Amino acid sequence: MSKEENNSNKGFLTLVNIRDILIVAILVIATWKLLGADISITLESFSFTDLLSVLLACFAIALSVAFYFKATDTSNMFYDNSYKFTKEISEILGRIESGFGEKLKHIDDGYTGLRDKFDKMPFDVDRAKEEEKKEKEHIKEQEKEMNKVILNLIEKARIADDEKEQVISQLEQSGKELDRSKQELRRLQRDINRVQSDISDVPQDFISYLANRIEGRFSSKYINAPIRILNRHFKDVVDEEMITSGDIDFMTQHDLVSAGKLTEKGAKVLRLAIEKSI
Repeated sequence: MSKEENNSNKGFLTLVNIRDILIVAILVIATWKLLGADISITLESFSFTDLLSVLLACFAIALSVAFYFKATDTSNMFYDNSYKFTKEISEILGRIESGFGEKLKHIDDGYTGLRDKFDKMPFDVDRAKEEEKKEKEHIKEQEKEMNKVILNLIEKARIADDEKEQVISQLEQSGKELDRSKQELRRLQRDINRVQSDISDVPQDFISYLANRIEGRFSSKYINAPIRILNRHFKDVVDEEMITSGDIDFMTQHDLVSAGKLTEKGAKVLRLAIEKSI
């Protein structure tokens, strides 16, 4: 509100003051007329029925006035409670978002860094197992803390049913982020299991090199494809010279290729390379 509007509201000739002056003037004139009028009151014809009618009329007026004030108080109380409730819900949702958002971001950053390490460094099985164990414990702690905070907030807030659904919906979204982190953990577990198999003698550098050579050639559906399908496409890779004769010799020495076809061990290596290339 501007200063001019404040000054006009503080002046004498405001709408409220003019209204009050008019009411007082009307009352004064009405009183003056009543005092100057020749009025005579007689109770000769005033019966019990008339008295009862007057009492009922007064009672109705009093009841209307009481209802008006009570309705006004109830309305004011309703708006006050609505404002307080909305404010509390906003604060609760803000605390939930700030708390869990930061924790989930921390988990996501941790998995991103861990994935980069797997892609860029030689695979250390013992170290991977240790990291896997730590991440499992960390996820369990986050789940316990999340459930505890959810229950405490819902109990303290006295949230209505529709607002509960809104809170639960946001928490489900946070749960999905946590599930995504769990999927990353399962991917690491699969990598550990694969490396512990009979391909442990194959350097990770060669798998990364092979992934770069076949990048864009295979889709995700070939990760779990049977060996006969992989052999057919591997032949196309060789014919298109996507890998060199030196690569074939290397794969033959490590029992990945035999008679120009992939072995079971070679199929596992190719699946890993396909997964890295996607």
